[in-house]
Amino acid sequence: MKGCLVQLRVMLADAAPWYLPALVLALVSWLGAAVIEPRCRSRPWVRRLYFATPVVMLGGLVAHRAAALLLLDTEHNEVALYLGSSATVAERFQVLFTGFGGVEGAMVALGVFALASPFLPSLRQASEATKDFVRVGMMTHSALWVLLGMLLLFPTEAHGAATSLPENPTLSVPSWTVFGWIAAFTLLVMMAGEVLVGTARMASNNETKTLVNRALMKTMAVGLLAWWAVFQTDVFTQGWWPRPMQAPHPHAALLVAGYATLVTLFHAPLVDIEHRFSQHPKQARTLGLGLLLAAALLLWMTWMTLAWVPNFGNSAVRASTGWRLVSVMYLPCGLLMMLPSLGYDAAQRPEAWWFRIGWLAVVAAGPLLSPTAWLLLPGLFMAAAGLVLLPVLLEAPVLLSPMQRVGGPAVFLTVVFALPWLAGSARATLFIGLVVLVFSNAVSLLVLRRWGSNAAKESVV
Repeated sequence: MKGCLVQLRVMLADAAPWYLPALVLALVSWLGAAVIEPRCRSRPWVRRLYFATPVVMLGGLVAHRAAALLLLDTEHNEVALYLGSSATVAERFQVLFTGFGGVEGAMVALGVFALASPFLPSLRQASEATKDFVRVGMMTHSALWVLLGMLLLFPTEAHGAATSLPENPTLSVPSWTVFGWIAAFTLLVMMAGEVLVGTARMASNNETKTLVNRALMKTMAVGLLAWWAVFQTDVFTQGWWPRPMQAPHPHAALLVAGYATLVTLFHAPLVDIEHRFSQHPKQARTLGLGLLLAAALLLWMTWMTLAWVPNFGNSAVRASTGWRLVSVMYLPCGLLMMLPSLGYDAAQRPEAWWFRIGWLAVVAAGPLLSPTAWLLLPGLFMAAAGLVLLPVLLEAPVLLSPMQRVGGPAVFLTVVFALPWLAGSARATLFIGLVVLVFSNAVSLLVLRRWGSNAAKESVV
């Protein structure tokens, strides 16, 4: 025991330099769960090892940090910066749950949730094949987000010893509110994964429909709190743009909130629409016009967002920057749209499906590659609002009067072009895009309910 306690006095990356690379490899193996997991079924012990390794190793991070904090290891970074040698037990637990330990615990929760997803009440009546599909999908989704979190939220000093430590604490202990927000944003990632994985199965059967519907309701409730928290920070303000990565926690909060919002209010509604109008003869026209509309709205909103961001010069510079960002965004979307030709076509409209997956990938990973990717976010919300309404206008015209078919697009385009011009700040354009996306979903939902009631009456007749 004494020897083990001595080892705990060293930062993990210094005591076991192999640990973090091995953890990354274990998480990367989860990205290929759809291929690896079926091959492990004939060997149960290998399958259990494959499932458990990332979760156990993430738990090891938490255990190592908890031991250092509870034993007040003065060589540990968080002890030196927050606690000192006379901290109370309550303060030690507070730092554990609100500091790096809280984020590591959230990662453990993502892994455990992925493995336990077949036992969700929403899947009680589902077949074993559907449960396995959900578990594999959630493993891939959770692994992606854990890797993103490790890149974004863990600087070198998180697991490695700092070059110099102060003799007395220099930082105040974070409040318990921080732990509450960590839990809320972790729930958003979980529920967005449920929606994404559940909609991927709906093309073949409806066994995951309850899972998706419940996840959507929970995501909307938690999402309101998440956006309230995001707008309490300085993101998208004048002082934030010169160094958006200086404070990683607001950056991560905006990333998770934007991703969950697009999964809930963009991807899921369009999956439902495509399921209703799956055999429509003009779906290719909807896809083509949608690509053009999304590009136009993205260019306009990005150009207007750049107008309120310092250091972007005149309108020519803003136009070229906006065009470059939209082109970079369309590159992964266009490449993913080629996957149906390779056999990845298990969706009602596979090209549209993969276009949206590329869209979500840009939101999740784009800001990690370049902070200027954040400039696309208001435009992504506005373009998503247009794409949610487009199938309703093109594929369900009998539900709309001639005045509605003409007046609806006119009102939408007026809002799109007028409000960003009057915004006055980049944060206002973000808020406008978010509000327009919410209202477009409400309009689309009303029209689809009318379509459903008409279809029910026709079936009765």
